Amino acid sequence: MLGNVKRPYKKRLETQNVWLMLCDYRLVAYAGQIVTVTQHNGPFRTIKTQDGQEFYGLGRGLLHPVKG
Repeated sequence: MLGNVKRPYKKRLETQNVWLMLCDYRLVAYAGQIVTVTQHNGPFRTIKTQDGQEFYGLGRGLLHPVKG
């Protein structure tokens, strides 16, 4: 599935795979926060933080369900 999602959904950005965050050090500041997934690009996601920052090419392994 490629492109924008019909209904953006929320996920929690986890810190378990910190080495994956090294490609974009700005992600470390948002670890543990709830973000909104706005686009799918194969196995990668585009997310938007609550303060309006967007990150492209984020792997699904860093995103976990909000509940649980």
